[in-house]
Order: sequence, then structure tokens, then C-alpha cells
Amino acid sequence: MHGRGHAGPAGPAEELPRAAPARRRGLPGGRALPGRRRGGGRPGPDHPGTGLARPAERRSAGAAAFRVRRRARQADLRGLTVRPAAAEDAEAVDDVTDAVAAALAACPGRVLVGFSGGLDSTVLLHAAARLAPHPVVAVHVDHGLHPESVGWAEHCRRTAAAFGADGVFERVSVAPRGSLEANARRARYAVFRKLLDAGDTLLLGHHRDDQVETVLLRRLQGRGSYGMPDERPLGAGLLRRPLLGLPRACLARYAAVAGLAWIEDPANLDPRHARNDVRHRLLPALRGGDAGADRALLRQAELAAAAEAERRAVLGAALEADTVARERLGGGDDAPERLRVWLTARTGSAPRRAALVEYLRQLDAGGRDRQPALPVGALTLRGYRGSLHLVRPAPRPAAPGAVTPPASLPLGHGVLVIEPARDGFVPVGRLRVGYREGGEHLRSGGQTRPLQRWFQAASVPPWERDHHPILLDDVGVLAVPGVAVRDDAVTAGPGLRAAWRRTGAAGVRSAPRK
Repeated sequence: MHGRGHAGPAGPAEELPRAAPARRRGLPGGRALPGRRRGGGRPGPDHPGTGLARPAERRSAGAAAFRVRRRARQADLRGLTVRPAAAEDAEAVDDVTDAVAAALAACPGRVLVGFSGGLDSTVLLHAAARLAPHPVVAVHVDHGLHPESVGWAEHCRRTAAAFGADGVFERVSVAPRGSLEANARRARYAVFRKLLDAGDTLLLGHHRDDQVETVLLRRLQGRGSYGMPDERPLGAGLLRRPLLGLPRACLARYAAVAGLAWIEDPANLDPRHARNDVRHRLLPALRGGDAGADRALLRQAELAAAAEAERRAVLGAALEADTVARERLGGGDDAPERLRVWLTARTGSAPRRAALVEYLRQLDAGGRDRQPALPVGALTLRGYRGSLHLVRPAPRPAAPGAVTPPASLPLGHGVLVIEPARDGFVPVGRLRVGYREGGEHLRSGGQTRPLQRWFQAASVPPWERDHHPILLDDVGVLAVPGVAVRDDAVTAGPGLRAAWRRTGAAGVRSAPRK
């Protein structure tokens, strides 16, 4: 519930190391991280006294990543005494360092670290703060779901300061209805999206065990075999998971060597949460003492990721739009999967596969004007005339009433522009702007129809019609901008014209970027 805090040593805040005056520093107590030898290699000139293999002998994450690692190790990673026969500790330290350095080398702007105070995020923040050329930003979100959450936030504040990281600490309200776990995640990611500017990168501490749990959980929920991506767009920036290829045991060894203290969230032991049931009951039973089950699940995730990439390529620009053509989703078993990919790209989540299958069945069986609806978080998925739309419920703004042209009227969800024009219309008496109330008719092109029929003819979706402004004069309905104008008001001489430029700013059909 509260981030990714796992069971582990939770030292009090007073025992945390004090922040060193310099940006680069080693581990608590002035110690540095160990190196490792491979194939009898001796210390190279770039790594005096550390026992680190030369770059050519190491697994490289790219020249830039290696330079980041080398700067850190030369500056302050010397002299750590590793316990006898603890080669695994040195291996773990190098694995974490390599993974985080590679991620940092690909970050063009600010680096933010999601910091719950648990083992995973503590290791990630420690490594990122140690390796980054500029201060990283620890982002802690207090969901207020546990009596000790204020104390956890203070622990995170002190830890971030001790690591030399800047900090952002926010408290959010979590909706009590539905899944608390899902609602907390949505609130947390809303904070992340708000903080990320163009070029920024958010690092999260999910590891390989998390990935295994995610794949199994999604299979059990009928949501496919795909796992968490190692990177994806988030807000105006990018989300990366640099530790996704490492097991939790590796992070625990790093934390032990570094003497780190972290929070154990009791919610991670609560069997009422589906992920905990997978972690503590189902996975141990599947593993049976070996890693075969993990390998099989991770292989499924790899295959699903390849299929995911193909679906994203097919959807193309639709991934950045709030509307997708039904034909773009294709048919057969892949249609609900493409729909899931589109919804996840637009909202960060998607309903279960069974719900998507049923939604598409209703949409396809209902004809051109069928309008099935499916809740997707705070949004609603609506279908209309061969397209699917993400709709955010929004209250209709107050009608402006009388207006004197020329005028440009922001109406929350769009802008109504009224300007002089030839071949336009001339109002009778006072010009007003309002919305339909029901029962209005308009005669245009020699036909008298209810406004609903005019909206249908112009393919205005039903959920937008009550928000679409109309012009009125002393006779009645004068015009529906972009749809129709009353016959007796049309003029070949000087008059007016009106344009409705929907912006989606108030969210009538606008979905948030993931």
C-alpha cells in the first residue's frame, strides 16, 4: 500500500548517517563500496586499490554510464571492508551500481526518485544520489492510510537529507471506495505526473521479484501476461525502472553492505491485498524451491512485451489522442488487447480483459449509433459512429447570456468566437448565448428539426450536445455554431458568423496524459 516497503531492518531515524558536506561520498562510516574481480583480473589504473576489473572486462552499460560509475568510485568508493566469503555482496553492489548508472546516463534533465522509504526505493535513492552528477529529487507521497505515515514521512525526509538528495513530500487523499491499493496508486502517480517537466526522469525501485508477481497477478486477473515496462512516458517526462532486472536479494545485499535503514510497511503482509497473497502464498507454492516458475513467468512477460510493441506500432498516433477508430483495433482476440494498450497509454490503467471483450461485443452488435459505456477510473469509455472516446464528466458552464459582437467567449471546455462576416446571419433583437434545454427546434435548409436531429446530422456525440453552445435571439434558436443556421436569419450582406472551437480544457472528452 505505502510504496514498496518490504520486510527488513527498520532502523530509527536517529541512526541515519549525517549528510556529508561534499556531493560525492561513500557509505555510512566513511566506507566505500567494494569492487569485484573477474577471471583473476587485477586492479586497473582507473580504479586504484578497489579490485575492480578493467572496463573491457566488465559488463558495460555504455561509455557514458561507465564514466558515471568511474567518477563515483574514484571519488569516494575506496576502502570498504567486505566480510570474508562475501563475494556475493560485491557482486550485488556492482549490479546495482551498473543498473543505476546506466539509467542516469540516459537522463537528459532532472532525476526524481519515487521514495516510499522501503528497501527498494531506499537502495535506489542511495545509489542515484551517490552516482548522479547533480542532486536528485526524492519524491515521497504520504497516502495517509496508516497511523505511522507521518513518522514514515519524517524518516524519508531525514534519509533523503543524509543522502544529499533534495526532497518533495506530499500528502494525498485516497478515495475510500473500490480498491484502496489501486486508488492509492492513482493518487501517487498523479503527484508524479504533476512534478515531471519535459526532459525529467522519474526512477522507481521495482525489481525482478516485483515483475514476477505482476505477471502472475495479471494472469490471475485475466489481464494478460505483460509485465511492467522498464521505461514509459509519464506526464511530460519519462518513467524508468533501472532495477527491474535484479532480484530483491541483490538489493538486500546492497543495503546490508551500505548499512541502510528502511521502513517495513505492515500493509505488505496483509493477505487481503491480492499482491500479498501472490507474494506470500501462491509464488512460494509455484516455486517449490527452484526458480523455474520465475523464469517461465518472465519469459511470458518478454513475449507479451514483444506483442505489446507490435500493437503500439499499429495504434500509432492514436496513443496520443482521446479518440480511436474502431477499425484501428482490428478483430479477433487481438482487438481487446489493442484496446487495453490504448487505454493504458491514455489513462495508465485498463479494465480486465473480460470487460473489454464484452464492451467490444456490445459496440459491434449495436450498429452505427450504438453507445455502450465502460468506466475507466474517473473516465468513461464511450462508443459512437465507428469510434471510441474517453470522456471525462464535466459540469456545464453557466450560460453567458446577452453578448455584443464581436466576442470571444471562453466557456471552460472551448471558445465561442462571434465575428463580423459577409454571407452570415443577422439576429432579430438581442443576441444571447445559451445551451439546449430540450424541445428546441431549428429550421435550416428548408427543414425544421429538433436540435437533437441537427446534432446527429453533424455527428456531434451525445455527451457533448448539452455542452455545445447555441445562439438565440428574440425569435428563438438562431444558430448552432458549426451545425446549422436559421433560414430567415441568413443574409448575403454584412452579418455575423460563429465558430465553436472545442479545446477539451474542462475535460468533456479530454483524457489526462499518462
